[in-house]
Amino acid sequence: MGIPETYDRKRLNTLYRAIPLKDTTFRLLRKYFSAAANLYGIISLRKLYEIIEQVHPRFVTKNEFIEFAKVARHESEGYFILSDADIFQGGKQTPFLDYEVIDTTLLEIDINRYHYLKKVQFNKPYYIPSKKDFPLYANPFHFDVGDEVTAIKSFLKDYLQLEDQLEHVIYGMLFFGSRCLNVSFETLLSKMEESGVVINDPKDLETFSTLYSNFKDNSRMQSNRGYTPKEIKKLTAASAPQIARPSMPWSMQKLAENTLSDTTEITPPSATRRKVGRNEPCPCGSGKKFKRCCGLGQ
Repeated sequence: MGIPETYDRKRLNTLYRAIPLKDTTFRLLRKYFSAAANLYGIISLRKLYEIIEQVHPRFVTKNEFIEFAKVARHESEGYFILSDADIFQGGKQTPFLDYEVIDTTLLEIDINRYHYLKKVQFNKPYYIPSKKDFPLYANPFHFDVGDEVTAIKSFLKDYLQLEDQLEHVIYGMLFFGSRCLNVSFETLLSKMEESGVVINDPKDLETFSTLYSNFKDNSRMQSNRGYTPKEIKKLTAASAPQIARPSMPWSMQKLAENTLSDTTEITPPSATRRKVGRNEPCPCGSGKKFKRCCGLGQ
């Protein structure tokens, strides 16, 4: 796979300054690119420019956007900007606007996740955030304000009484499993138990199942190109059954299980635990460094 070389900040800034744009424009463009990777998982530069133009008209010209993207290919962020030739041996070299902005976890963990996401996204519309909201998704854990997040975090913190870092990790596991992997409740419970978090009471399990179901139904999923399952159901109620929310095939379910099981072992909340280093892989299984994942809240 041909991943572009990562440049240091000094070299990146020098290249950016050669493009006649304001610093505030550069900063917002960087947020738009990160937001697109988090929200959609995979999106072509052509489509991303179209969305930015719709959300923020006359923000940048197409040529300015292209020049920015050519430099952004060398950023160390949560996305890659790649062509088919970069990803596949023997892949076609495409026009630059057909390169894709890709969530790094789709390629760094297992390329099968990239193939799966491309398949389940087929023919689905793109969720278009407002101008105000779009940059917020640059935070990989941004969730539209709602009772679902408050309820699930309250259950983790107040009922399970998890200490802060473990709470971040379990929430990250839940968020990543919902937004990116669409894993089942049973798989989530299994990975939580491996991390030392066990829920034995049937009533508590039922409560947590309901909380997770509500959380998942209101999550902006990459498989739905940013739409929540609730929204996609409304959009497809009348027709187009091919774009209903997909259920994960057995092979991809196993991949999700393996992905989440590739986490750093976490001992129960009552035990003494080593703090995860900022540059270590996040224990939630996202494939990102801890500082760019569950460590965001630290």
